[in-house]
Amino acid sequence: MKIIAFAVPALLLGVATPAATQTVADDVQCLVLSGVFAKSASQEAAKLVASRTLIFYLGRLDAGATSGAIKNQIQATKIDPKTASARMSSCAQRAEQAARTILPIGEAQGQKR
Repeated sequence: MKIIAFAVPALLLGVATPAATQTVADDVQCLVLSGVFAKSASQEAAKLVASRTLIFYLGRLDAGATSGAIKNQIQATKIDPKTASARMSSCAQRAEQAARTILPIGEAQGQKR
C-alpha cells in the first residue's frame, strides 16, 4: 500500500504539527487511520506507533464522546489516500505530545512515595 510507504518516515520522525483542539470527528478519523496503519504497515516500528496511537484515541473517545456520536462519525469517516499519511502523522504526534506531557507527572508522583 503506497500510503504506508509515505507514512512510515513521517510517523517515525514526528514531522506533522498536531491540532491544538480536536473534535469527536477528528478523534474518530485518527482512530480509524491508526487502525488501518496498525494492520497494514510493513515495518514493525510503524505498526507499534500506529497501535499506540489507536489506544490513545480509543481512550479519548471513551472519555469524551457518546457511543452514538462515535458510531455516526465512523460511518461518516472517509480516508483520502492523498492525505492519509500526513493525517496519520499528525494523529501520532498528538498522542506522543500527550504522553510527553502526562507521563512525567506520574513519574514525579511515584518518586515522592
